[in-house]
Amino acid sequence: ARTRIFSAFQRMSRFLPQIKRYQKLAKHAESIYVFGVPDVPVPAISNVTYIYLEPHMQLAKEWFLVSYGKDYASALATEEITHIDSPNEQRQFKGIWTFDVSMVAILEEWLTRTVDARPLLVDESQHDGQSQKQFIQRIYTRINKRLDQKTLATETNEQLTAMLHQTIEPALHA
Repeated sequence: ARTRIFSAFQRMSRFLPQIKRYQKLAKHAESIYVFGVPDVPVPAISNVTYIYLEPHMQLAKEWFLVSYGKDYASALATEEITHIDSPNEQRQFKGIWTFDVSMVAILEEWLTRTVDARPLLVDESQHDGQSQKQFIQRIYTRINKRLDQKTLATETNEQLTAMLHQTIEPALHA
C-alpha cells in the first residue's frame, strides 16, 4: 500500500504555492487530502481531495502534515498560537513532529474517519522500519544542508537545530 497524506494549510491560499509539489506527490501517494478554508479557488489535481473548512472550526487553526504508509510514517501537527491574520514572520505555532508509527497510525485513522475515506489497511506490524529510517535520514540530511548554507534567520537555525536533536536524531536511533 502506498502512503496516504493529510495536510492542512488553514487557508487554501496558503496551499497555492505548494501546488507543483502536491501534483508530484499525488502521482505516488495512495491519496492526498488537503484541508483549508476556501478563500481562493484551487485547481483540480488528480488524486487530491480538498476538504473545505469553516473559519471557526478548530482544524482551521491548525497546520498539519500526516503521512502514513507501509514505508513511512510521520506527523507534524501544530496549532497557531498567534492570529491567522498575523504577518507571516510573526506567526507562531505550537506542536509536535513525530515518527512514532503508533501515534501516526492513530492520527491517520482519525483523519480517515473525518474525511469519510475507506481505511488504508496498513497495520503497524506491516510497517517497514528500515525504509522509515532511510526516509528519516534523507530528511535529516536535507535539514543539515539548509543549516550549513546559513541562509536562514538565526532564530530559524536555532529552532531547526533543536528539532534535529529532539525529534529526528532519536528517530534515527530508535
